[in-house]
Amino acid sequence: MLVAMKKAKNTTNVLSVSVTRLNKLTYNQVGLLGVFIILVGVSLAIRYRLLGVVTPDFTDFLQPWMNHMADKGLAGLGDDFSNYNTPYLVLLWLVSFLPFSELVSVKLISIAFDIVLASAVFLVVRHFRPQGPAPYVSFLAILFAPVVIQNGAMWGQCDAIYTSFVVFAFYAYLKGRLSWAWILWGVGFAFKLQAIFFAPFLVFATLYHKRAFLGPLYALTTLTLLSALPLFFGKSVMDIAGVYLGQTNPIRTDWGLAWFAPTAYQWVSNAYFEYVRQAGVLFGGAVALGGVALAFVRKYSQHQVLVIATLLLLAVPFFLPTIHERYMFTAEIFLMITAFVVPKFIWAAIGMQIVTTMSYLTYFTQGNENPPISFATLSLFVFSIICALAVWLYRTSSDEKTLS
Repeated sequence: MLVAMKKAKNTTNVLSVSVTRLNKLTYNQVGLLGVFIILVGVSLAIRYRLLGVVTPDFTDFLQPWMNHMADKGLAGLGDDFSNYNTPYLVLLWLVSFLPFSELVSVKLISIAFDIVLASAVFLVVRHFRPQGPAPYVSFLAILFAPVVIQNGAMWGQCDAIYTSFVVFAFYAYLKGRLSWAWILWGVGFAFKLQAIFFAPFLVFATLYHKRAFLGPLYALTTLTLLSALPLFFGKSVMDIAGVYLGQTNPIRTDWGLAWFAPTAYQWVSNAYFEYVRQAGVLFGGAVALGGVALAFVRKYSQHQVLVIATLLLLAVPFFLPTIHERYMFTAEIFLMITAFVVPKFIWAAIGMQIVTTMSYLTYFTQGNENPPISFATLSLFVFSIICALAVWLYRTSSDEKTLS
């Protein structure tokens, strides 16, 4: 009897200690959750302060598009009034019902997808670093990234939308769902042509794993379904496809080969614009094919595959002519992911934020100010990141966690 009572007392003591530890852990978690929520709130407050910023892209494009959709409804999709594809125009129609101004409504789309993008990055970082605060810090890092804030809440652009689906596609790939990666990429591509910069990686992944060869068909089907609505309102297939075909040609040649982006063409003369542009397209394509060819070189760990994706997303637009300053947005997000997974690239992620912020300056001042550091110098820094990624990939050997 005494032995039983002693055992019961010991058990009670153990349970008491366990409950105390659990309470302490819970209190710590609640405190961290509170800090996390406060920081998310701060990031939203920053965006709120930028809602009133009006840019030429809004007054010349986004506002008229939204008014068109508000006036005509979905039937407006049958008109030739925009160079954006169907899904984004549908979003403009939906937010036209909100009790806000056109400016605020448009920016709310971008802000909502800032959160979606942060969630996608969270999943990828948690895949690589399931223990510790890294996934939560990465979520906050995206929300506080200068480029993300400027692109969406300040500029009203929608690069966070297609990039969100690109990151989700990469996450699906990491989880062994390559077909779903193609489908999710197809969703991103349906929003914006610039998602094309992720296509070389998907081709690399398909050839490397020797499966999901129907992936491009899945992506094309997804793109078709999301783009087909205007057909019901009289628009032809060629008119729908023309949205992307038209974006492959520069709308202005007086801005030269590099526009306001830190690309290789900051160092190339504009004297023979059309010839150099065509050669540049071929060279950019060759860079993409070179990345795809890595599938036949050796086995890679998932860390190395992340670097390959980042390298392609940065190098391909860097070597293409007439690139906008915003076209490296997805590469900047992947650089941030890479910095969380391979910390030695923190300098690259931070540096790229500074480079792009400087590149945006010319647009936000409507050409009245250029970056304090020349575009040519900024492009050299971007090239140094490309070289650093390539050298790291070359010098690191695959480990026991290589992908089969």
